[in-house]
Amino acid sequence: KENQKNRLDEADQNPAAPSTTRKRNHKPERKKVAEYRFQTAVKVFPKYPKVWACFQDLETVSDYEENEDFRLPPRRINPTWRSPVFSELAHELDRATIQLAPQKSKSAISARLARETSREPTEEEAKTELAPMKLPIEAYAQSFLNQLSANEKEQMGIKDLKSDYPLDAALDDIQKTTRPSNSMLE
Repeated sequence: KENQKNRLDEADQNPAAPSTTRKRNHKPERKKVAEYRFQTAVKVFPKYPKVWACFQDLETVSDYEENEDFRLPPRRINPTWRSPVFSELAHELDRATIQLAPQKSKSAISARLARETSREPTEEEAKTELAPMKLPIEAYAQSFLNQLSANEKEQMGIKDLKSDYPLDAALDDIQKTTRPSNSMLE
């Protein structure tokens, strides 16, 4: 399988590829989403800077494709490197961002964060994907980690240690604040 460097080289060699062009065009929107998530993570997890740090990198925000019907929200393209728990945590941060927004900003923020559905990336899209570095190991999909050598993991700053406040604990905690009280009943 291709490693991170090969993906970078390939993207540089083919800057006109549709997925590369789309990512470039969506960069300002994705950057704003990253800012929202980071600011919300700081509010929701004030004692856990390692959690907020996960949301500083633009590459943690999934790309998207515009819907053919402009009235509908875009469709999310799931990053292949991202674990289910990290994806869920990101989406809960989006929910919290909307809930914590000033009333006059809620509809604009909600529109910016809305996604109709999601899909897996095409082979071409997966090749140009960049996984962010130095995230907790549980932020990465096991299938992605299995493709990396020990040297590549070290180069990316991925340590085989679970943090003192794992992402699944962060997800549980944020869901207690974003979900209606009765949704926590099992």
